[in-house]
Amino acid sequence: MPAQFIQMLEKNYTKVFNYTGGHPDLRTVVSLAAQYTYANRTYSGVEHQAVMDKMTSGKGPFHVFRPCSRNIGLLYKVAASLLLDGNIEESALQVEKKDSLLDEHRFGQSSYRVISSFFLKDKKHAGRAKKLYDKMSKHHPILTRKSDFPLAVIVTAPEDSDIDLYAQTMHDYFDALHMLGFKAGDSLQTLTQILTLYDAHFQQEFAEYVAQLKIELEKKGIHIKRIHYPFLGILALSAADTQVIVKVVMLEEQLRNSKALKGVKELALIIAIQKFVREYGGLHQVIDTQRFTGWQGILELGDLFFYLPVGATEGLAGLLDIDVNF
Repeated sequence: MPAQFIQMLEKNYTKVFNYTGGHPDLRTVVSLAAQYTYANRTYSGVEHQAVMDKMTSGKGPFHVFRPCSRNIGLLYKVAASLLLDGNIEESALQVEKKDSLLDEHRFGQSSYRVISSFFLKDKKHAGRAKKLYDKMSKHHPILTRKSDFPLAVIVTAPEDSDIDLYAQTMHDYFDALHMLGFKAGDSLQTLTQILTLYDAHFQQEFAEYVAQLKIELEKKGIHIKRIHYPFLGILALSAADTQVIVKVVMLEEQLRNSKALKGVKELALIIAIQKFVREYGGLHQVIDTQRFTGWQGILELGDLFFYLPVGATEGLAGLLDIDVNF
C-alpha cells in the first residue's frame, strides 16, 4: 500500500508541476499533489483552473473568496478543496452564508475567516468561537491573531463547549509543552488548540505523551521542526504506540526519498502522519464522539493549509504565508 500511495503521489506531483510550472513554490505543488492523493483522485489542471477562474471572477457567491486571491498558494488549495468536494456552487453558497455569520460576530475580514467558514455550523457556533478567540487573546495577546480563527471555530463545534475551560486548557498545555522542550511560538499555540480535542480538561500525562512522541521520532533520525508541531498533536490523538511510530517512520523515509519531495523533505513526516490517521481505525476510542466533528475538521484543515510556504511566523499564519493584516 505505501508503494501505491507514493506512486500516485509522484504521478499527481508531476501533473501539478507540469501544469503550474512549479509555481508558486514546491510546498504548494506537493501539498496539492498530496491533497488529491488522499482523495484517491488524479489531478486535472484544466478542472482546477476552471474553479480558480470562478473564485477570482467575484461573481455571485464566489465573491466571498476575494481575500484568498491575495495569495496564490491559498487560492490553489481552496479551489482544490471545492473541486474535490464535488458540488462547487453549493459549497460556495454555504461558505458565503457562514462567512456572513462570522462577520456578524465581528471576526475581521480575512482569508482566515473564509477558511473558518468551511467548518462553521450555525450562528450560535459563531458566537462560541468568537468568545473562545477573545479568551485566547487574553492569555496570549502577542501570539493570537486572525490565523487562529479556524481552530477557534473547530474546537467550539460541540454545543456544550465550555469556553473558559478550553482557553485555560490551551494555556496550560502551552506552558507544559514549553517546559518539555517545545519552542514557544505560533506553532506551539496551534498544537495546544488541537490537544483540547482529547479532553477539555488539561492532562499532564497527555502533554508528556506528546513530548515522548517527539523524542521517539527524533531518535529515529527525524528532525522535528516547528512546522511539525500541529501534526504531533494529530498523531497523539490517534493514540500512536511504538508499532505505529515504526510505520510512520518507515513511510516518512520512503516519502523523503521520493522524487516528489526533493527540496521539501520536511513535508515527508506531515504526509506520513496525515495518511496514517486516515487509515487507523482506533480514533473513536481516543476522542469523545461528541468532538469527532472537530477531529475531522483538523484533518481537513491539515489537507488544505498546514504546509503551505513558511513565512515570518510559525503557526497557521506562517504555514499559510499570508500577511496577518489580511
